[in-house]
Order: sequence, then structure tokens, then C-alpha cells
Amino acid sequence: MKAWAAALVAAALSVGLAGCWSNRPVERRNLALMLGVGPAPHHQLRLLFQIPTRAGLTGLTKGSGSGSEPSFNIIEGVGTTLTDAFAQAQAKTTRDLYLGQVEVVAFSTKLSPQEFEQARNMFSRLGSLDKTAYAVATPSVRALLSLQPRSGELPGIILASNFGCLSCNVEHLERRVWDMETASYNRGINLWLPLLTAGKSGFEINQMAVYADGHPVLTLSPAETQALGYVMGLTHKGTVSFRWHDHLVALRGLDARPYFHLTWVQGRPHIDVTLRITGALAEYLGGELTPEALSEVQATAEHLIARRVTAVLRRLQQAKVDPVGFGQAWVWFHPGRFARLGSWRQAFSQAAIHVEVQLRLHDIGDLT
Repeated sequence: MKAWAAALVAAALSVGLAGCWSNRPVERRNLALMLGVGPAPHHQLRLLFQIPTRAGLTGLTKGSGSGSEPSFNIIEGVGTTLTDAFAQAQAKTTRDLYLGQVEVVAFSTKLSPQEFEQARNMFSRLGSLDKTAYAVATPSVRALLSLQPRSGELPGIILASNFGCLSCNVEHLERRVWDMETASYNRGINLWLPLLTAGKSGFEINQMAVYADGHPVLTLSPAETQALGYVMGLTHKGTVSFRWHDHLVALRGLDARPYFHLTWVQGRPHIDVTLRITGALAEYLGGELTPEALSEVQATAEHLIARRVTAVLRRLQQAKVDPVGFGQAWVWFHPGRFARLGSWRQAFSQAAIHVEVQLRLHDIGDLT
């Protein structure tokens, strides 16, 4: 648990008890830490608020759960609009729903494009909602917000600590509410969100959902997310294993610096991607690691990573989505050419893409 997270909620609790926040004490507010929106029957919207209990807040400040008592409750509202859903949820409690401390906003992948845009616009413009909250996509908002970690800690704080930690995950899949607005309206780039699922062991954050026109048109697997993360500068602890001369080789801690070169050749864009990757040789069972053997191992890994990255870029082209921002680079460096394209998504789907990987391994002294 991050110290700043405990301090944040402790400070919020003390401020509420002091009678601030529009002169309303904490006993008269429901402090939401997670917020979720999903579809409901009859073309309505469902809005869910994860509200920490006093036991949850007390357990947080003590650094542990509070025994058998739940650390949070769920308040739900349904309505034709999000405003109606919010009003219905508010009517279910005598305390004001307070959104100033929301840590995570979850969007159901089952929302229609119109529903998603309505939710995104409302959250971007809702003055009481903290725009630095993390934005995520999920197949089931209810399952995500209802998951109680075994530690008994507050899920919203756990997720915020996880997203804020550069070394906690293979990929640093961070997206903020304010950042969604920027990504949605910039030319030449498609919105993406980290795809969160609620598993038996807790939250799983290793996939990406790519959007087009308010709808997730492509869901990348964990392996594809890691590969695309090299291109987007998001993967910092990548791994790869393969057999070399019938021996197992495993690499870890792969971190890439991506470089792009964009040209226009014979009526279509050409995109050259260079990935300069560093990493550690974690396992090598091929006998003595001579300089020649190391060179072959690196060349084999370079070819394998380049093939995986190329494959995921081909999937993006087939779906006509560009979450990397190649088109955005065209806007910056070739604004006249971009203006004449008509549709970057169509042009991107026909682009010639070449991927080169330059790998340098370290931490191999104990294997030689």
C-alpha cells in the first residue's frame, strides 16, 4: 500500500470531520472511490458507485483490512441518461454522493457508441469529478466494482497505487479521464483504454481495448499488448522465451525505445519502426555462452520480437485503428499531405510497415 494513498484518504476523512467540503461533515457524504457506467435494459444506463465504509477507511489508515466487515458498499442508479441514473442513485441514500476523490472510472465494453460518448462527455465536464482519475474499460462493471481483494484493502486505492507504479506491471497502461478527451479529438490517433478484468486472484491489468467511433473494435491479448507496448513506449518489463539449438533461452526486463520514420512512397505511407531494446538474459541452457553464441541468441530474439510486433500492427491495420499515433506524427510533420488523405484510418490500413529490433542484453555474467 502506498503511503500517499493512505494519507490521501486520511486527509479526506479529517477534512470531512472538520466540517469542510461545503460545510458538510463526512457523516453526510458518500465518498466514492470507484465509478462505473454500463448499459441497462430498455436502452437505459447503469451508474455504480463504490463507497468505502467507515471500517474500510479505518482499515486503510491502519494499513490493513478490518476483519469480516465489508470495506465498501455499492450504490446503483439506472436512468435514460446518466443524469437520471445519478439522481436515482442519490435518492437511495441520505448522504450526498461525493466524486471529488474518485480514483478509477470504469467504462463497460458493452456500451453502445452513443452511450460511451455520452458517458465520456459527462465525466469530462462534470465539475465535481477529479479528472486525474484513471479511466479503464471492463467487460463487467459490476464484477469489477464488486471485487473485494483478499487483503481487505479498498480496491480503488489498490488500483490507483498499481497504475501509479512504473515497476509493478509488464506494461504501464495508464489512461486518465482528462487524457481521454485529448485522445478522442486528436487527428490521426485512436483512443485506447486498459482492459481490466476481475479474476480469482484479483485485478488483471494486461490487456488493451482499442476504440473507434466510441466502440471497442479490437481487444488485444496480453501477448499482443506487450508487443504493441514496445512500439508505444509502454512495455518496460517484457519477457520472451524460445528454443535455440534445442536449448531453452529466456529474456526478461525488456525495455524498448521506439523510433519512427514516416515517408510517402508511390501513393501510400511507409512506416519504419525501430525498437532499441535492452534486457537481461534470464535463462540459458546452451552450454558455454561465447560471444558468437550471444550474438546468435540476440539475433534470434530480435527476429522473434519483430515478428510479433509486426503481427499486432497488421491486426491494427485490418481493424483500421491507430492507437500508436502514426497519423498524429503525419499531422505534425506533413500537415498538407495529411489534409489531402481524406481518411487516415483507410490510409493506415494500406500503409507499408517495416519493424527493426536492435537488442542489447546485459546481466549475463552469472551465465558465462
